[in-house]
Amino acid sequence: MTQRDVAFVVANTLLGESISSESLRNIVEQWIESDATFRQVGSSMYAYEYLSGPTMSIYDLHARLLALLKADTVTSSKIVCCSKADSSAAVCQAFKSVTGCSPYILQAVGVLSDLEKRQLVSIVPNDKLCVVKCDEATLEILSQRAVAHISDQSIRLITDDNAYYRVSRVAMLFDMYRRLKTLQPDKKFVFACDKTQRACMDACTTAIEMGLPVRIVETVPDYDRDQVIKQAYTTTGYILSPRAVEQWVSLNAASLESDEVGVFVQPSHPAKRRKLLEPLINHVIPLPHKLYFNPSVNLRYKFNAPTVNTIINFLTN
Repeated sequence: MTQRDVAFVVANTLLGESISSESLRNIVEQWIESDATFRQVGSSMYAYEYLSGPTMSIYDLHARLLALLKADTVTSSKIVCCSKADSSAAVCQAFKSVTGCSPYILQAVGVLSDLEKRQLVSIVPNDKLCVVKCDEATLEILSQRAVAHISDQSIRLITDDNAYYRVSRVAMLFDMYRRLKTLQPDKKFVFACDKTQRACMDACTTAIEMGLPVRIVETVPDYDRDQVIKQAYTTTGYILSPRAVEQWVSLNAASLESDEVGVFVQPSHPAKRRKLLEPLINHVIPLPHKLYFNPSVNLRYKFNAPTVNTIINFLTN
């Protein structure tokens, strides 16, 4: 099966009662634009990469499916995205293609690198971006409270825990397994799942209920991130994104059996964090053309107070 075939089977299984098979097939054809990369890292580990979209992150895959599935129901709607890391830029880019839909972005300050900030402001119009001075968890709570207080039914709040994201993540897990069986037919599949992220945990649970033969290992909370990045590069030559470090540590701590292979997701291109990574690995990370932004251009957003009223004013004025 191809990646599109796998994605269709997953989508049809999870959404077939509400969307026809023909419609889902058309959606999948638009959704999977290019093939993911399955890269061997060391002797018993693989990295799953989908870094070909506009933001060069795995969120491009999730956001595009979300926009395609909601295209018929969000006309004349304000899509409000409150998401983690740089996924908000991916959501905004995906929903730009939906006629009559206006994507508004709520972004927590402090979680983005300088390059990710420039990417965000290049994709999101200034009047549709609200950068709030708080952490991600607080912003999600504030956003939910704000939308609940607004009577405008056209405002739709999207978070990383959206049910449609689960479809994308489950399809990704099955695609990992398909690739593993092609490369290592006698090996078993072990995946590091972040149990602090509901979306990731829900996807793993759903995939297992659908029959995916995978062993889940819990993430390890205590580790020296910088040291792990150095060691991974020294021993394998692979550059870990900071957000993939926890999965790497967990798989190494899981004591894989001789017939097991660990698989983790590289969530974004390492060039996005090159200011952090280059001094650690003592190597220049080439900057893809998609991620080049003029460093002399000032970032044009301001920090907003972390209050419900701030978000309400942003969405209603």
